[in-house]
Order: sequence, then structure tokens, then C-alpha cells
Amino acid sequence: MNIKKLKSRTLDFIKKRKIVSIILAILIISLGYWSYKKIFPTPIVNNYVLSQAKKSDIAVTITGTGQVSASNQIDIKSKVSGELVYLNTKANGTQVKKGTLIAQVDARDALISLESAKIAYAKLTKPVSEIDIIKVQGDLNDAIVTNKKSYEDTFSTIATTFIDLPIIINGLNDMLYTSSGYLETENVRSSGQETGLAYREKTSLSYDTARNKYNSLVLQYRNLSRNSDNKTIENLLSDTYYLIKDISEVLKNAQNTVEFIRKQKNDTVGITAASNISVWTSTISTNLNSLLTVKTAILNSANDIKERTLDLNDLKDGPDALDIRSEKLSLQQKENAYSDYFIRAPFDGILARLTVKAVDTISSGTVVGTVVSSQKIATISLNEVDVEKVKIGQKVELVFDAVNELSIQGTVITVDLVGTVTQGVVNYNVEISLDSDDTRIKPGMSVSATIITETKENVLTVPSSAVKSQGKTNYVEMFTSPLEITKGPNGTASKSIPIRKNVETGISNDSLIEIIEGINEGDQIVVRTIKPADLLKAPVAQSKSLFNTGGRAR
Repeated sequence: MNIKKLKSRTLDFIKKRKIVSIILAILIISLGYWSYKKIFPTPIVNNYVLSQAKKSDIAVTITGTGQVSASNQIDIKSKVSGELVYLNTKANGTQVKKGTLIAQVDARDALISLESAKIAYAKLTKPVSEIDIIKVQGDLNDAIVTNKKSYEDTFSTIATTFIDLPIIINGLNDMLYTSSGYLETENVRSSGQETGLAYREKTSLSYDTARNKYNSLVLQYRNLSRNSDNKTIENLLSDTYYLIKDISEVLKNAQNTVEFIRKQKNDTVGITAASNISVWTSTISTNLNSLLTVKTAILNSANDIKERTLDLNDLKDGPDALDIRSEKLSLQQKENAYSDYFIRAPFDGILARLTVKAVDTISSGTVVGTVVSSQKIATISLNEVDVEKVKIGQKVELVFDAVNELSIQGTVITVDLVGTVTQGVVNYNVEISLDSDDTRIKPGMSVSATIITETKENVLTVPSSAVKSQGKTNYVEMFTSPLEITKGPNGTASKSIPIRKNVETGISNDSLIEIIEGINEGDQIVVRTIKPADLLKAPVAQSKSLFNTGGRAR
């Protein structure tokens, strides 16, 4: 079939079956387009909202809502336990100023602790005087002299020991190995008991071991003098000490042997041998105690030198900054603890009543009295998770639904110790005193409170939405080479893929998060990735909300 006939038949087919032909054409075109996209895919270009890590202040807050009260009535509670030593009965029912002393608990022990902390801090921060240095240097010199004398005493003790040892060593040798010796083999055998020979064998073996050690140490001792180095004296002292313990063991074995033979033979000849062993044992015991004494003296004097040297170096170098800071914190803690013993009016008002007597012994949490004030307060309710972070004295920002653009500061003055349960949920009331009086604020108005629980100044921060998590690891996304930041609502377009950079985070709020480690100030980070599909869905409204880097992306 030639080309003309094929072309003619094709045209006839298309004319007769137009719909089928159109469908086939669409399928062929679609298949070709799909194949082309598979072979030559279009690169995906994402948009990125960018920001920079920068130093700023960050505050962690807790929010709650409640109502304003016309007046404030607060129970004044003791923070400590003890006996009341003062009660301001004159103020009962009268006007009192903020800080007026209402009662005092016995604070003698707290005062002693405070004074001790003041003295410790004063000593630590006191400038070093030449007299102090001379005194500590003198202590060090005394320690050196004591250490030198301990080695001299050690030499004398070793010398005394080696004067006593020949008498004992030779005496034991005569007793064991001479024909007239009481522990000579034949004399022991004449006792008629194999046990006696076994006793003698044990004695002779222990003696031979001790005698060999003695012969070796005698040679070392003869080369020793008062001018020998400390290490040589220490080594001979240790070896002599263990030699004396070995000889003590020999004497114990000899004594057991002599007593056994005397009992078997019932003779009087062994009295002399037993007496000699007793004298030698006493001498050895004295030597052993003397050696132990000088050994301890060397150790103690050496440690004393180390301590005095450290004291002198510390004195010359001055106190460590961390030590000063620690001592200062300890002092502040003692000051705060001492002030808790003085119960004062928390604000200006009327001391409506006293609930204790001057002779009472009270506990922590005991209500001492009630102060009523015309000052307005706000009472908000918090759940059990948030209330744990709230402390008396924390600053609060308050806004009011009924008064636009009015924001005033307040202070937390009470936090409920016992919560109320409503439908299985535990809530705690927190009372906040208003730091300023505004006539526009009326009793019963709704109020929103933001309690600042923690603040940090001048720390490295990034928008909260920039930090992502994978498992227990936090990270931010960055480009190898920073992109040019555009101010458009859709961020900056880029074909490149950002890399992950692990970071260690600190405190955070809804808008910012602290970066402790991982990136540096000025580093460019990705706040939000906008895919092409997102731009098609909401090209303007969504992009504007995403570009607000101060908020968390949803």
C-alpha cells in the first residue's frame, strides 16, 4: 500500500468517525505531554520567608482572664514558723501604710545566719593585706619545718629499730638452731608429740623468711644517713615496718611452740625461753608503734604543706569570681529568709482585724490579720499547670475590654494554695494589685492579665516558627549562601534547598525563642517555606500572614 492510499483512507476514517478521531488525537497529545514532563521535569521553585537571628529581650508570660474588684481584702500570712515576739495591736482597726510592721516572729537564729553570711562575704571580698600574706607564708614555713623534722624523727626511729633487731634475730636463731636452744629439733622431738614438730616447723619457716628480709634491709640501712633524700627514707621506713610485722608473727609462732613443749614436758627450762620471747615481743610492739607514728607524721606534714601552699596561692590570686557570686547569692538568701520573720502590710489600707495574740506560736501559712484597701484588684483564674509558674511579686500587664487602649501594670499579691474543682478541672485564683488608679476602671469590669514569669535581656532570638523539631533534636533551616531578603508578601523565591542546622534552645513565647547554641547573631534563617500550591490557593492574604515573622506559623 502506497502513501497516497494510506493518506486517503485516513482522511476518510476521520471524516466518517469525527468524534473517535478527536478523542484519539487528545489521547496522543496528552501521552506525549506526559512523556515530555517525565523526561524533562520542571524544577520546583519554593518561596521562603526569611529572617535574621538577633539579640533582643524575651519574656515568658502566662495569660488569664477575670474581673476587677471594688476593694481588696487580703489575709496576711506568715511565711515562717515560730513564737511571736511583737504584735502591732495599736494598728488594729487603723490606717496602715505599705510596709508597716504588723507582727514579728522570733528571728534570732535567722539573724545569726544572716550575720554569718555577711562575715563570710566580707572576708571573701576583703582586700588582701601584706600581714595576711606574711601570716600564711609563716604557716607554710612552719609546715615545711615540721615535715623536715618528721623525716629526722623517722631516721632516728629506724636507727633505734635496727639497734634492737640484732638481739631478737640472733636470740631466735639460737633458740631454733643451736644445740642448747629450747626449740632445737631434738629437744622438740623429745616432747613425744608430732604436733610439737609441726609448731616448730611453722616457727622456723616464718623466721627464715624474716631473717632474709632483715639481712637485705641491714645493707640498705647501713647506706642510710640523715642527709638521705626523703624518698629513700620513706622506702626504708615502709620496708622496715613490714619486716617488724613479719618478726612479730615469728614471735607469736615461737611463743605457741614454747608453751606447747613446756606443757608436754612439764619442765622449768622453757621459762627462760618464754621470758625472752615476752621481752622481744614487747620491744617489737614498741618499734611497730614508733614506725607507725613517724609514718603518720610524714603523711600529715606533707598534706599540711599542700594545704598551706594552696592557701597562700589563693590569697595571692584573690577570690574567684564564681566564689564571690556564690557567697553573694548566699547572703541574699539569708537576707530574704530574715525578712520573712517580719510580717508587714502589703499595701496602704486598714488593718481590719488581728487573728493572733502576742504570745502565740504560729506556723508557716498562719493568718495573722486582714488588711482591707480601697485599691482595686484583679482576680483571675489559672489552671494547675500555669499556676505553678506564678509567684508573688511578679509583674503583670492588664488590659480591659471596656476601656480601649488602656494598659496598666500590676503585681501578683496572692496565689491560692488550694484550688477549686469545677467539672473535673482544678483552677486557682490569683490576685493582682493595680499599680495605678484610673477612674475609668470600674468594679466588675472584665480584665485580661499577662503575667511575666521569666525574662532574659539581650539574648540571641529567632521567630518561634523558625525552630522545628525532629525527635528530641531542634533545628533551623539555612541556605549555604544567604539569599537576598525581599520585602514582598511572598518571601524570596529559590530553587536551592536549605540545609538543617541543629540548635540548643532556651526559653520561648508565642513569637520568639531563645537560641543558646548552634547559630550566631546575624545568621539568616528560614521562617516559613511557601510552596507554589500555597501561592495559588491564597496568593495575597496567606502570604501576608506568613510574612509576619513575629508570629508562629500555623
